Amino acid sequence: MEAEVRVNAAAAAYPALGPGRALPPGAALVEYHYAAGSSDPVTLLAMVKRHAGYDPDGGDWEYLILTPQGTSAHRGALPPCKRCHADAPHDHLFGGPR
Repeated sequence: MEAEVRVNAAAAAYPALGPGRALPPGAALVEYHYAAGSSDPVTLLAMVKRHAGYDPDGGDWEYLILTPQGTSAHRGALPPCKRCHADAPHDHLFGGPR
């Protein structure tokens, strides 16, 4: 699989996150997953930062698993997503976009 991360304007600081710096509510990141060599996404994984109190233990992130057409297959404080992103270095996020 190959992946591409896209962010909205509220998440523009994503590549420069560091200790003590978090994205604001409304920030959204979408990771497009492609079969190697394909230009058609197989699935999309998204994170949307919600207002304080949505899920304090999970950094107030809502996780979404979307079809290639953008339809929500699963959403919420999804335990598998939360478990992995709990190990992320800054604001429950890994890496930076390409």
